[in-house]
Amino acid sequence: MQRIRTSRCIVRVAASVSQGGEECYRADFTFAILGKKAAEQLMGTSIPAQWDRFCR
Repeated sequence: MQRIRTSRCIVRVAASVSQGGEECYRADFTFAILGKKAAEQLMGTSIPAQWDRFCR
């Protein structure tokens, strides 16, 4: 996995899976790092206390 770009709220990651020396899957993922309030609005409910560490 390789982080290819980061900003304050967005993280882009490139990942690949190989088996037997052959690449069989490659993907780019983009994640939004939300504040607690924004995450709760998106979900429509309070986030679990265990998720606090994932919020900015």
